[in-house]
Amino acid sequence: TDTDRVGAVGHSAGGRAVLTALSEPEIAVAVGWAAAGRADVPAPDKPSMNIAALVDVLVPVEEVRSTYAGLAPPKRLVVSDGAGHNSFTDICLAVRSGSDLIGLAQSIGFQLPEGLAKGAVDGCGPEAIDTVLGWQITQSFTVAELRAGLGLDESGAGLGQGVADAWDITIEYVEDLAVEADA
Repeated sequence: TDTDRVGAVGHSAGGRAVLTALSEPEIAVAVGWAAAGRADVPAPDKPSMNIAALVDVLVPVEEVRSTYAGLAPPKRLVVSDGAGHNSFTDICLAVRSGSDLIGLAQSIGFQLPEGLAKGAVDGCGPEAIDTVLGWQITQSFTVAELRAGLGLDESGAGLGQGVADAWDITIEYVEDLAVEADA
């Protein structure tokens, strides 16, 4: 086991946790999916990526952009059009098949807070990105970032605007790779 190369990936509050974990010496790179912020500042000069859903109701893209702005380079931001909070998970498969827990609870008359019910199906409606396409995009950028951040692929394969443009949906891609030299 190579403990000198540790990357962390998390979704939502887990995204917040992995971006915060960048401050730990063991973590070399982190990728947050719809990351709900970062707990500490300043951010260390370690590679990171935020992957956001443009129409996320639980972690709005503006919040992800703010988190990205507070990270130190090298950093990347990927924003998928048509994606919602659950586009990163397998929840939408259950929602679309009618077998999700929220839908089942509502079908038997269980009252849920509106925000919880809306968030539980965010990204799963007919207007949302196809679940499998969302996974492919997320996994492609995540693996490329981890490989680059862990020093396994210095070519940057799988990263860049050209990769973002290759998908059948609009993907915003931003990167800031400049690491300031010590004065």
